[in-house]
Amino acid sequence: MEYHLLIERTGWVAGDYGTIMKTTDGGINWFTQKSNRTATIQDIQFLDADVGIIVLNDGEILKTTNGGDTWIHQNSNNWRSLYAVHFVDINTGIAVGWDGTIIKTTDEGTNWIQQISGTTIHLTDVFFINSNDIIAVGDSGTIIKSTNEGTSWFSQSSGTLQYLTSVFFTDDNNGIVIGATGTILRTTNGGANWSPINSNVSSALRSVWFTDTNSGWIVSMWDDVLRTTDGGLTWSHQYINNHQPLYGVYFSDNNNGLAIGQFGTILKTTNRGINWVLQNSTVFIHSL
Repeated sequence: MEYHLLIERTGWVAGDYGTIMKTTDGGINWFTQKSNRTATIQDIQFLDADVGIIVLNDGEILKTTNGGDTWIHQNSNNWRSLYAVHFVDINTGIAVGWDGTIIKTTDEGTNWIQQISGTTIHLTDVFFINSNDIIAVGDSGTIIKSTNEGTSWFSQSSGTLQYLTSVFFTDDNNGIVIGATGTILRTTNGGANWSPINSNVSSALRSVWFTDTNSGWIVSMWDDVLRTTDGGLTWSHQYINNHQPLYGVYFSDNNNGLAIGQFGTILKTTNRGINWVLQNSTVFIHSL
């Protein structure tokens, strides 16, 4: 299950069987919105309070213009599974997926154009560093970068063959990539070089989020929550009273965050991840 928080108290989660849920009270209570789909929703992003995009594992892209009340099929010209989507502004976004699939929109997700990724490796996440520079990651330690808004891509050496799952940049230079068997990679030069960081865990890391240059969190398949206060150089374990794999993490500021996991698990913290409280999601599903 993936999570996107737009403003202080309004956010969405999405996952298996086309499930979409929305909160308007900061994640305490959730209600279901209908996608009218049964495929797995792999990622969700809202561009403003009304406009949102979801990508599915059957290659479909859906868009809402009324805060998730209704979702409409978009012209993606794509049949391969999509795993992630990221927008740099309300118009321009990139979605990535199976066999190196990269598709781009410049009209709020209404139409999408295939880009040449230069790889057939499955891509699992994508992140706009700025309006020109984009990083995508995937299987077999794959990291690729575009410096021309996604038109062309080149490989970067990650120094690993691990399955990479999530990428986050805090500015043009500093970024973190995570993946299988506790893999954490850090760059301080825009991805030109990557250094391995000791996570002190061996589980598959699934999602990373930063609120500023120093403060970040990672969640894992073994219900680990890791936190850094020094830009990813070191990571410490946070206490979490949960026994479900976690797949997504999002913080609206340094104190308030949510972790999303299997069987509809939604956990909330208001103290930087020191303590987490299970929320009522009203669903019981396998998540991403």
